[in-house]
Formats: sequence, C-alpha cells, structure tokens
Amino acid sequence: MAKLAVVKSFTLPMAEVSSLALREVASQREICAVGDESSCIVIASLSAQGEITSVRTVDVRSLIDEEACGEWEGLAADGAGNLFVLQERGRLLAFNANVDVLLGVLQLPAYRGNSGAEGVLLLRNGHLLILQEKQPARLVEVGPRGAASIGINAGLFEPETFPWPAENAVYEELQSWSVELDDISDVAVSEGRLFLVSDASKCIAEIESTLPAEGGEARVLERWKLEKQTKKAEGLVLLGSTPLVASDKREGEPNLFWLEPLG
Repeated sequence: MAKLAVVKSFTLPMAEVSSLALREVASQREICAVGDESSCIVIASLSAQGEITSVRTVDVRSLIDEEACGEWEGLAADGAGNLFVLQERGRLLAFNANVDVLLGVLQLPAYRGNSGAEGVLLLRNGHLLILQEKQPARLVEVGPRGAASIGINAGLFEPETFPWPAENAVYEELQSWSVELDDISDVAVSEGRLFLVSDASKCIAEIESTLPAEGGEARVLERWKLEKQTKKAEGLVLLGSTPLVASDKREGEPNLFWLEPLG
C-alpha cells in the first residue's frame, strides 16, 4: 500500500473537524467544513491554484432549533452551492448557498450512538448514500418510503440541485453494501470515482462506483496509507487527483492537509 506524503497543511478555525465538502458559488471554489461539537460552518475560498485565500465562519444557531445543534458528522454540497449537514443520530439539515436560510430538516433512519451516520453523498434521484461508521462499516442507500433501490452508479453523483423532498416525507433504508475497512469517516467523489477515508484503517480507499441494487459488498479497488500527521482523519475532498484530508484536532492545530496526488 503506497503512502501519501503531506505536501502542506492549514489550520481551519474549528475544533474537531468531522467532514468536508467542496462547492462552487459564483465561479468561486470553496472548501466547507463542519465539526461534531459546533453549530458553525467554516468556508475557505480557493484560488485557481488550489490555495486558500480567505476563511469565514458562519454561525447558524439562529436558524435551527436546539435539537439540530451538535453531532454534525457529515457535509455535502450540490451544484447550486446549497449545503447539507448530517447529524450522527440521523437528521439532514439543508441550508441555502448563502447559509442564511434553513431550507428544511429531513428525518432519516436512526443510527447507533458513536457507530452512527458519519458521512453523506447526495444522489441525483433524491436518494442519499449514508456512511455507517462501524459495527459494521457500510454504505446505506436511503430514500422515500416505498421507493426501490436502483443501486449506485457514477451517473447519480453530483446533482446540480438536490431534489429536496416534500414536507413530512419519510425516508428509510433501501439497500446497503458492506465495506472491508475498520471504519469509514467521510466520502468524496472525483471524476466519477468514489473514495472513502478511514480513521481506524489509516487510509484513503477507492471503492467501486457501481453498486448493485441487490446490495452486497462495495469492493475496495485500491488503498493509500495516511501519514501519522493526519491521524484522526475525519474529512475528505479531492481537487482532481489531489486529496485534502481534515483531522479531528484541537482548535489552533493544523487540521487540513494537502496530500500527494493519487496514483
């Protein structure tokens, strides 16, 4: 297993970063981050060369109720720049691109404590791919009650605008796929390829991007070992073939790492 060296690092103003998302708003690429003990979203603007040029923190506590605060473990963005925050217990919060309006809250199936929902991938058909961290580590397709799974494929990735369900919609597990990793912390897509980061396995893994509707196993195609500097890896995005990993560290410590490009 090849090891990915750290090329450079940055300190995001957030303790215990739990997930990352990449988005583009008004032709500006941004990396967004959430933490499991925060009710804020950190947004870092990127230059054309992938350098961070500015950082701002958006406190959304005035937009949400007390139940929606904390346990933020997953983050995703659609092509319109809307942001979707996954709570570990199984709730999805949707914010507009300016992060000044709460678009809605979607109740998802409940997950167990610290082995709960850990990351989220939006799908074009209105379904979600949820990561269950461990016991067992698996990918769970979630969709409207009564819907059928059509499996997962690259054509479902990166929706231009995620089709938010009607009020009071009930979402349930439709299918799942096991993953041969000790745990899974976050998910990222790049050029139709599907990647996971694992804290316990200390690696980034590419898994097959086409998963059958009948469930089964999401086969690991390749693994890249993470250096000790990136321990407690919790967040993942890719700029082309360059992975950026966020680590669950105390505020003020470097917690965002640019790694060597994937081979």
